[in-house]
Amino acid sequence: MSLSKPALRLVAEPQQFYRSRYASEMCRNGTVLNRFIITGSNSAQFKYPTVEILKEWYNQGLYICVILVTVPTEEAPIQCIHPHPIDTDEVNVVKNEYRNSLFFPITEEDCVNGFKSFRIIRKKLVQYELKNYGPLHIVHSNDNDIQRIDDPSDVRKLSKVYQLEKSQLLFSLVQTDPNGRLIVLSATSVYSNIMTATKDRVTNNNVIIRCSPQKGHWIGGDDILMVIPISDRKTPCEIYFEYPSLQRQEPVSFRFVDSKTITFTTPPCLIEVNENHKIEVPIVVRQNNQEVARVNFCYEPSTYNCRCNNDSIFNFIDESNTSELSSSSSTFCDVDDDLAEYM
Repeated sequence: MSLSKPALRLVAEPQQFYRSRYASEMCRNGTVLNRFIITGSNSAQFKYPTVEILKEWYNQGLYICVILVTVPTEEAPIQCIHPHPIDTDEVNVVKNEYRNSLFFPITEEDCVNGFKSFRIIRKKLVQYELKNYGPLHIVHSNDNDIQRIDDPSDVRKLSKVYQLEKSQLLFSLVQTDPNGRLIVLSATSVYSNIMTATKDRVTNNNVIIRCSPQKGHWIGGDDILMVIPISDRKTPCEIYFEYPSLQRQEPVSFRFVDSKTITFTTPPCLIEVNENHKIEVPIVVRQNNQEVARVNFCYEPSTYNCRCNNDSIFNFIDESNTSELSSSSSTFCDVDDDLAEYM
């Protein structure tokens, strides 16, 4: 079988904000409640993260590997396997708990439909589990990451350095060798958007901050739309990209699209391209000498296709003018999460 396969294409991304849950929260009166990762808005109305499947992949013994991974930061620029475990209730799925990965077989139905959706359960480790987890494993490697904190049992510091409230799903095509071993084709890998855990449900009393797109080219030049919680657009406002490790701020010029939506162009990243090919940089908005908004932006090499199409940008503007309650529930709230899926 040829090792040459095209890169996977995500047709439905996971929801960007969700409420994190411990395993104990997924059991009610002795009944297990499967809280699946669901999608944000998508034109095909897929409920779960979905990738495109080619018809010629039928009967080739192929799988899709799904791994939960960390998001690179300045303090931890190497992408690692996320310690919070993922699982599924689907049958015939090969599970590797040590690598926190799930191998979903590509079926005839998937090839006929042209897509495959993934019902994935994500659980949050409690402190003592995280304390005893050990070093994080580097993605697509047999090596562990270097020790980045003085005390490996310091859960708070570990969570801060790796920003464990953030994660991504990594999808890769997998084939079997003559001995039946699963071989991950890393050249086919694709990362989902960044998912951010919230401790509690976001209500219409909370501030709504949105940014689209949330990733772009390392050389800059991407047009950004951002909804910010300012009370008076006539009051001077400043926006900059913040680099704590460099002790620098890169200001940007902006203009208002409507009363709460601004647009600006990303400047080139001030940090040299790292071997992991991506880095998160905070975008900060200040007004009256006070910080009113902060959101992370992910820089990726210019070879990546990161740009957002015009339709999604215009949809973003339209959504920003909806009622606060509607905007809050559609952007931040995992609706199925609280309705619960009883399986």
